[in-house]
Amino acid sequence: MDKMQKKPETEEEIDIDLNDPEVEKAAVKIQNQFAKLKKARNSKPVSKEPAKS
Repeated sequence: MDKMQKKPETEEEIDIDLNDPEVEKAAVKIQNQFAKLKKARNSKPVSKEPAKS
């Protein structure tokens, strides 16, 4: 039963320099992709009629 014991979970502390220009560039890229995704989802035509088979 020793194999079934869970290892204690350790939280890894992540230290990100929010003033780093590379971090800022990455954040802007992520935000742009998210905005594109939302725009694509909102532009899909929404049909209220049930699909005919």
